[in-house]
Amino acid sequence: MRFVVALMSVWWGMHGASSKMFGQERITVQPVATLSWDQIVQIDAQQSLKPEAPRLIPPPHPGPKPREIGVLKDSATRVLLPEILQQGRTESDPTLFSLPPTLSFLAIKDSSAGGFSFIPPDTHGAIGPSHAMTMLNSHVRIQSKTGTVTSTVSLTSFWSAITGSKFDPKVLYDAGSSRWIAVCDADGSLSTSKVCFAMTTGSDPTGIWNFYEFDADAADATWADYPGFGVNARWIAITQNMFTLAGSSVGAKMWVIDKASALDGPPITTTVFPTSFDFEATFGTFGFTLQPCQTFGADTTLYIVDNKGFSSGGTFLIRISRITGTGPSPVWSVIPGSAFAGTGLFPVTNNFNFTQIDADQLGLATDIETNDPRMLNAVFRNSRIWCTHSAGLPVSPATSDRTAVFWYQLNPTVASPIVQSGVLSGGIGVHYYFPGISANSLNDAVVGFTRSDATIFAQGVYAGRVAANPLGTMQPIQTLKTGESSYTKFFGGPRNRWGDYSATVVDPSDDITFWTIQEYAGTKVGVGVDDGRWGTWWGKIDPATALPIQISYFNGSVTAQGTVDLLWGTLSETNNYGFEVEKSAISPASYLAVPNSFVPGHGTTLVPQHYTYTDVTATPGEWWYRLKQIDLDGTVHHTDGVQVSVMTDVAEQGLPASTSLLQNYPNPFNPSTTIKFALAQSSQTTLRVFDVLGREVATLVNEMKTGGQHSVEWAPTNLSSGMYYCRLEAGGYVGIKKLLLLK
Repeated sequence: MRFVVALMSVWWGMHGASSKMFGQERITVQPVATLSWDQIVQIDAQQSLKPEAPRLIPPPHPGPKPREIGVLKDSATRVLLPEILQQGRTESDPTLFSLPPTLSFLAIKDSSAGGFSFIPPDTHGAIGPSHAMTMLNSHVRIQSKTGTVTSTVSLTSFWSAITGSKFDPKVLYDAGSSRWIAVCDADGSLSTSKVCFAMTTGSDPTGIWNFYEFDADAADATWADYPGFGVNARWIAITQNMFTLAGSSVGAKMWVIDKASALDGPPITTTVFPTSFDFEATFGTFGFTLQPCQTFGADTTLYIVDNKGFSSGGTFLIRISRITGTGPSPVWSVIPGSAFAGTGLFPVTNNFNFTQIDADQLGLATDIETNDPRMLNAVFRNSRIWCTHSAGLPVSPATSDRTAVFWYQLNPTVASPIVQSGVLSGGIGVHYYFPGISANSLNDAVVGFTRSDATIFAQGVYAGRVAANPLGTMQPIQTLKTGESSYTKFFGGPRNRWGDYSATVVDPSDDITFWTIQEYAGTKVGVGVDDGRWGTWWGKIDPATALPIQISYFNGSVTAQGTVDLLWGTLSETNNYGFEVEKSAISPASYLAVPNSFVPGHGTTLVPQHYTYTDVTATPGEWWYRLKQIDLDGTVHHTDGVQVSVMTDVAEQGLPASTSLLQNYPNPFNPSTTIKFALAQSSQTTLRVFDVLGREVATLVNEMKTGGQHSVEWAPTNLSSGMYYCRLEAGGYVGIKKLLLLK
């Protein structure tokens, strides 16, 4: 520890001042230390000489059981499940369209060396202007946004300025202040329990960090667990579940930091709301796992959601509360207007089973622990709250047979706040757990989570929606990272711990692109009950890749008469006015509309549609065709182009005019697709398939091929759903096409 002190550029006392007000306490807190990232790396290098032993992080303690107060008599508006789910279909139904990742890379993985064997990792991270930052129970890593590692330190080293055993870390990038903010708990179940807080002085996480600590309880009678964490233009709010040293829940406690003091300081001005400050007299209980919103924009109300302690007539309730007032004098209250007057409570649209069973996995009878239905995170933007949790299904009978993801969009200014809500359920024995949600400036949303069942290893996945999608729907689940093995991690304990949360965030560089960090089962290092390994994986999701319509195929072919037949299909359409055909000679550099080529669309539909158009103006040569899709409001989108070679005199003798790679059909596909290509002359030919990381997954052709038309069928059996790239190389020609596998 002497080495640590020597590196600290500032070492302050805990409190500068303290005052009481209406049961709350206002304190002025100096940083425990101010450290540069380089100093943290040096501390880590010193501590790494004595690697930490593998250890079990304290599990999140359960809160109060749901308190019933009778059947809800208020006629609150209900938002029905969309028809596609009412019909018994699941989110993987092909009549919905997909949103594949555009980039993904390893965050941090567990290993048998270097102290990485922590359970659970408690997966969390954030994205800034130039960096990805991962913060787990084991380590903290800073990477570029393409995955290049800048440096990695242990969680203990990052929080070395604060004594105690650290757990439940979280980090976010606040675009409003251009600051990185982190929280963590220390000394769980002990009288020395602390709440840890850190904030950068700029937008670079490799710069300067100020570290602060709060005593969880000056009387040393309770301890803090499972931080909630949010921010807006005025405050940074940290909530904690509080327990006696014997483990009994006594309510929530909240620290509200005046953001201006944090930006201008040190010191920081903080208002402490005492344990059970949110006691609900109607229900005779308090809330649990209060989640403040990460707020985007200049909103001066900081909203909080929770769902753990309330139900009515068997229907579970969500509560919305808020912080208002001035920066140094925050005021907590529930939102006005409610199904139960003065409580801020309202019934969920899609009810759930409070019993949340553990998750099946491939290869083992041992299930993965999924915890409970507590609200896991919340964001606020464009005047709406987005939040998510997992829970059991079906609602009845009492024993659930799956764990599902529930998500909500809420309007906190009206009495019936649910704008829309949805359920991601894979059916009996399929489990989705530890979700994290975010929404962008366009009101698109993505929720990331873990998926497993008896046929697959635990994998990181996500689902997304664009604002134009029907209410309550998500596009099909996309696999971010497949599991590599079965997972067990007991360390002699009774629980096969997985994680306590995950993170999905929006890139501040454009306020549109999403990132999600999810956990997956890594490769086992042995056959023992403690030999399972986890990994965490970043994925980038760009909603611009999702059209209001989802093209299932688009192909062109030359007829015997020398005309070009274009065929395309859609899986679903939203406000689709129609299509116009465009073409370009030689290269897709400058498309022009084909006269009189408009083909009407089908408006909004979840029924697959098929279209044809014949270009009678085609002349010999190589042409590119694309579709201009037009929305009902006049918005225009373009598809990728397809290449068509119209035969010349030479081609009529049996050879194509040029070498080309055609779009596969069908696309998307499952289980197989046909890839066609044309060779203008005999040449050495390779046809290979790559994943989104550029790794070769299949070689379909690697030999001398004669000139002419060729086709290859590809039926991958061991690959997960997602985007792949087919690359043709022949006689100096290189062509690439996108292939979308949907399982």
